[in-house]
Amino acid sequence: MLHEYVILLKVEAERSPRVPEDKRVYVENLSSGMRRITLHFGFAEKPDVLGALKCHNSEVGFEAANASFFLGREV
Repeated sequence: MLHEYVILLKVEAERSPRVPEDKRVYVENLSSGMRRITLHFGFAEKPDVLGALKCHNSEVGFEAANASFFLGREV
């Protein structure tokens, strides 16, 4: 069965140099078909958003390779 979601993705840099993989992803279901996903990276890590989503696809609920991304703001 095909599921379609609207994902609000936020990437946060933490004050620690590294974030353990088991603390990297936080998923919050907002309403029918919408989720907010927060990815946590340490300040010494290069944020690999696609890699983190692929690594945690069972938690986020979709295959990142099949997703379309729309960038709201690049800093």
